[in-house]
Amino acid sequence: YVDATAPRTRILEPQYGDMVAGTVLIEAEVTDASGIASATMYIDGTKQTVLYAEPWEWPWDTTTTSGEVELELRSVDMAGRSATDTVVVTVDNLPYVRQSDPSDGDTVSGFVSLAASASDDLGLTRVSWDLDGVYLDEDTTSPYRGLFDSCAVASGTYTLTATGEDSAGQLTTDGVTIEVDQPFEIEM
Repeated sequence: YVDATAPRTRILEPQYGDMVAGTVLIEAEVTDASGIASATMYIDGTKQTVLYAEPWEWPWDTTTTSGEVELELRSVDMAGRSATDTVVVTVDNLPYVRQSDPSDGDTVSGFVSLAASASDDLGLTRVSWDLDGVYLDEDTTSPYRGLFDSCAVASGTYTLTATGEDSAGQLTTDGVTIEVDQPFEIEM
């Protein structure tokens, strides 16, 4: 028997045009009558891994890349024939946001400066702040800063949350606990 047919090679997951993030399991179908010698995965032209037997699966950490990415699978059968399948996906990981001012456990009063560091692989649209779920302020440019008048709330413990939103509408939050201490309170 002479194998004159190239191996059947298909990337099953992710599919062409998919939006992916985090760790993605790349799944493929690679078959041939004479058997498969190897299957090699390339990401944007760079060899990632070579497998010699089933399952034809590769975990891919997408956190080191962003935007459009080409996944290419090259297989070689035992007769030396090869085949290739390619899909293009878009990597869009969640934004990063870290509340930096005030810090967890801080006691505040009066006008309070808000600050957060934030970034995203495809672009950040804004960072907003809320106090126990009530909107306070937002900023659309780095460095991300806001202002909060603590006189508008009673003394007590609150959760201050910074939320980063990316261009795909994905949200990430970071919260700290603060103590509001009013030097005097007016009872009505």
